[in-house]
Amino acid sequence: MFSKRLVVSLGLLFIFAGGCSNGLDDYIEYRILASVTKFSVPNSSRGNNIRVTMGGVLGPTTAFSLLQIVSQRTDTLFEFAVFAKQVDHSGETYAQQIITYDTTLALTYQPPRAKLHYFKITGSNGIFTDSSYVY
Repeated sequence: MFSKRLVVSLGLLFIFAGGCSNGLDDYIEYRILASVTKFSVPNSSRGNNIRVTMGGVLGPTTAFSLLQIVSQRTDTLFEFAVFAKQVDHSGETYAQQIITYDTTLALTYQPPRAKLHYFKITGSNGIFTDSSYVY
């Protein structure tokens, strides 16, 4: 389910743009899939405290910011995608600066059960996977 919706979302992200026109303050807002440079899940995870660390690049200027982290779980598979937002205001200049994200999510799995779990994150630069035996 998640993968099909993600593919549709990825296809639409290049089309999606919101805008506002109120006089001289015009802007365009884009939803962009962020890249992934770091993704890990420690093997010492517990069912009520699974730590997922991820990081990467949102964009090359200060016009980019973190929009949302989308996640879904099915049985033993956790899937993630990180989205950035790019806002361009007319007449505004943005600094050339690599905008990054680095976060650790604390997940709970109810009811906790000992089993090998799989984690997948989709980024603009590919799909990354990890696995962890949750005690």
